[in-house]
Amino acid sequence: METVAMVEDGPRDAVRDFLLRTMDEISVLAATVPQVADWQSDPVLDAVLPLLRTVSAHVEATRLLASASVDVATAAPFSVLRTAIESAATVVWLLGPNEPVERQLRCLQLTLTDREDFERFMARRSQDHQSNIKEFRVEILRFARAVTRNPDVQVAKIWMNRILQYAAEVTPGIGDVHSSWQMCSAFAHGRSWSVALLASDTEEQSEQDDVALAFAMSDMRHLIAHALGLFGERL
Repeated sequence: METVAMVEDGPRDAVRDFLLRTMDEISVLAATVPQVADWQSDPVLDAVLPLLRTVSAHVEATRLLASASVDVATAAPFSVLRTAIESAATVVWLLGPNEPVERQLRCLQLTLTDREDFERFMARRSQDHQSNIKEFRVEILRFARAVTRNPDVQVAKIWMNRILQYAAEVTPGIGDVHSSWQMCSAFAHGRSWSVALLASDTEEQSEQDDVALAFAMSDMRHLIAHALGLFGERL
């Protein structure tokens, strides 16, 4: 399989061709995400399916942005790709463990994280919001201890850095996905160092931007392939 290293030092056309071919391959992979759940209720798979659909939608958006008539040297493709990387890595993190109990425990971690984020959002949005997050934590902990049969088990919030670290450790062929994610996040938040990458209109700078996006897309390809493979195994 062709790698980014094969085109990194080549002319810009070669880099752009590699970039677009990689995005086409990822789009084909992402299109295989099932649209209807055909399994009996499973909380882990129920959590995974929306993530895979998010990957599919954002990959297609990235492909359209990067293959448009405008130059690819813009923050938009990187910003959109960030969501796809996070969602695919989360699927790998959820489905990666061989033990069903560990997968269920991770699902509870993600559920708790989502609920805490939602409660913070609602608290900022409305002063009248009545949070029941304490009761929710108790219920999550009760489920976790029932699933693990361990009265001392704890359920903690999960952070994206830990998810990315795990995904990098278990995904075959992947590069430095954390750096790819960090780069995309910098573009998404308009960080000064990412803006500086796009400050020049020179041909050399444009090629560097294409190479940067190609590295991130290459990581994305490996992540999606592994995520879908795990999904098929766990069905």
